[in-house]
This record gives sequence, structure tokens and C-alpha cells, in this order.
Amino acid sequence: MERVPIDVQRATLQDTGANQSELLVEVVLPDACSQPRWAVSRDGTRVLVEVWGERPVDVACAQVLREETLTIPLGVALHDGWVVALNGVQLDPGEGIVHSSEPGTGGYDSGLAIVEQVEVRVGEGTPAAVTIEVQGALPDACAELAESPSVTVEGQRITVLLEWQRPRDRLCAQVLRPFTRTIEVGSFAPGTYTLVVNDMETSFTIEPDQS
Repeated sequence: MERVPIDVQRATLQDTGANQSELLVEVVLPDACSQPRWAVSRDGTRVLVEVWGERPVDVACAQVLREETLTIPLGVALHDGWVVALNGVQLDPGEGIVHSSEPGTGGYDSGLAIVEQVEVRVGEGTPAAVTIEVQGALPDACAELAESPSVTVEGQRITVLLEWQRPRDRLCAQVLRPFTRTIEVGSFAPGTYTLVVNDMETSFTIEPDQS
């Protein structure tokens, strides 16, 4: 067997009564062969929980992401002063929930999304509101579009950077995932503008308001 990292999506501390607490951990396994494993230890008033995956060595596994929820008994009741750490990430007993993209680091990788088509929509009035609809693809099953794309206006040139991000070192199925994103670019006076969205360049014209 070999040890493989697994992605921790969510962890919840809960009291089960009888002076016992447990940890519910939602994980994503990287393939069809991996099985979740965990270990619990104590260091003073710290409860240290480790989760990982194991899979057979030299076995071809279908690259299918699998979600599972682990119920891990902690062996103690979490009174004031107790601390629980999951893969090096300290949980907050007050809220009882932690979101961890990659246990122990919290780091992200990022890059520019693949842009396949850009449609420009010009509103009425002066200045005219400009909205673009971007169609493209993300590089793998884990990448997600950043919430706020960067929009820069320099004279008649408008540059939009649409990025993706994913938790660093996560094992992800290598499949392109299509997306459509509508972006409000801003309001502009009549004229011809150059629009650059990542590596795609186009132009559009705002006609003077004839009303």
C-alpha cells in the first residue's frame, strides 16, 4: 500500500454525549482505489487528528473523485482549553467548522482561464454600459473561477483578466470544464475600443446616441 494525500473539504466538531466528542470530516478521495485512514493522538490538551488515503501500489485506478464523510471518535469531551488540530490546521471549537483547501498549507495555485469566445453587449444611453459574456474552459476538475476578474482601462484599450484558482498540491482529474461568465466592464463614451480578455483580442464600437 502507498500513502496518498486527500482533500479535506469540511470538518465539524460535535458532542455525542457521555463525555465524548467526535469529528465529522468531509473528504475527497483522488481515485477509485484510495481508502481513507485516520489516526488520533493527544499532546497535553491538544487532540491531534490526521487523515490520509491509502491505495495499492502499481494498480491502475480510475481517476474518479469520490466524496466521503468520516466519523472520527476523539476519545475525550472537548471542554474549555482543549484544542483540536486536523492535519496541522487548528479547528475553532466555537464555530466547529473549518474549510481547508489543502490541509496544513492553505495555499492556492492560479492561472488564466482558457477563453474561447467573447460576446460584447452595449447598453443604451451615453455613456453606455458594456457587459461581456465569456465562454471558455477551466484546466481540471478542481479549478474554480476567481470571484472578481480584473478590469483595466487605458484610453481605448480594455483589458480583462479572468483567473482560476485551485488548492495547491491537490490531485485533480485532468478534464477541461466549460464555463460561461458574464462580466460588467463599465460605462464608456462613443468610440471604438479594443477589448482583450486573457489571450483573446477583439474590438467593438459604441455609436453616438441618436435619440
